[in-house]
Amino acid sequence: MKLFSVKNGLGGREIIVDTEANVVRHYSRGDLQERLLEAVQAEGRDPDHLHQEDLAGADEFHIGGIKATEDLASSAGIHSGSRVLDVGSGIGGTARHFAHRFGVTVHGVDLTPEFVQVARSLTELTGLSGQVTFSQGSALALPFGDDEFDVPTMLHVGMNIDDKAALFAEVFRVLKPGGVFAVYDVMRMSDDEPTFPLP
Repeated sequence: MKLFSVKNGLGGREIIVDTEANVVRHYSRGDLQERLLEAVQAEGRDPDHLHQEDLAGADEFHIGGIKATEDLASSAGIHSGSRVLDVGSGIGGTARHFAHRFGVTVHGVDLTPEFVQVARSLTELTGLSGQVTFSQGSALALPFGDDEFDVPTMLHVGMNIDDKAALFAEVFRVLKPGGVFAVYDVMRMSDDEPTFPLP
């Protein structure tokens, strides 16, 4: 959890901001799974018998979509037998894609409880729960031991984490020696202070 103080501009009052709590509030809807399954059904697909491809429109929650996911996997050397960690897994699209496409085992971690619940449910509905699991947690305190993953990945997550040094140190801790940490993210290009969550 990252706390920092800001002045709110209304009388110069100083307030404490919890970046992680702001991110969770920003991304929580309360009805996400219901809305996704309604959209799937509106496209003529059976929400009770989903295939990974049925979720393509919503599953790749980052710029570049499935092509960016494929490029990242190729660059990182993800292959059958890899143990992959998806940091900031959202509703699990990237994790499910890696499992479906490459036959790997993936564990996703996300800060937002609703995303984790939806990720688990969609993974079960697509028949990939034997290869893909999810945990709710912070990228700054990953719930794993040292040296557990061949390829940790992070797609459009680091932009919402203020303490990049702590993030990279934590991912390095769970990365196996000789492994690859693959990042696809929006990067700050100026000295201006960011307002989280981004973009």
